[in-house]
Amino acid sequence: MNTQRFLNTFHSMTNIGWTEEGVMRIALNEYDIKVREEVIKLLSSIGSEINIDDGGNIISKVKGKSDELIAIGSHMDSVPYGGRFDGFYGVMAGLEILRGITDHKVRLNHSLCLIDFTNEEGARFQPSLLGSGLTTGVFSRDFVYSRTDKNGISFEKALITSGFMGDKSNRLEYNKPKYYIELHIEQGPILEEEGYQIGIPLGIVGLSVYEFTFRGQSSQAGPTPMSRRRDALIGASKFTTRVRDL
Repeated sequence: MNTQRFLNTFHSMTNIGWTEEGVMRIALNEYDIKVREEVIKLLSSIGSEINIDDGGNIISKVKGKSDELIAIGSHMDSVPYGGRFDGFYGVMAGLEILRGITDHKVRLNHSLCLIDFTNEEGARFQPSLLGSGLTTGVFSRDFVYSRTDKNGISFEKALITSGFMGDKSNRLEYNKPKYYIELHIEQGPILEEEGYQIGIPLGIVGLSVYEFTFRGQSSQAGPTPMSRRRDALIGASKFTTRVRDL
């Protein structure tokens, strides 16, 4: 690995979409499109096989002794005013690994691929993980394509407009990696507090989103005893703290 090359590439690429408040590389906006195009140029320069699936995911492969895949993946889209390292570090690190293998003419036992997943953050199209969900067969194409942003633009239209509408045949579900590695910043305090630079997660948080409606009862504030009041906000507050303590 060429550390200086990695750092130079990382810093030049993270400037795409950078503002004083943070990164504005929202999925398939002008900055996300620009950085994707630049990464594809770098991958092309090392002779990597580049494919794009029907979720806009970029899948770049360096052939090994077998077709079994080791995948390195992450994302380059950001939340509004996001951090430089979130997701982007994983893609840039994978790029440098592919470059290093090519530089030294190393032929691995497995083929190695780098993946940039589309709309990982879900900041523009909800839910998050649309690209990875489609390429692995978890989400249907109809579901993914029907997602719209706040301006009513569908995910399908954004893919077409961006030039990153690829082919279904390139999905990972048709060429499943044997191993998957993702380098990612911790985004928490533990490693720094413990004095470690790297850790291996043994599990990952799972997210579910629900909507609840709490209904109260209107009553005169003065004469109604506290024990007889039915305040919706109080009920919602108690529910929230109980869920946190589970």
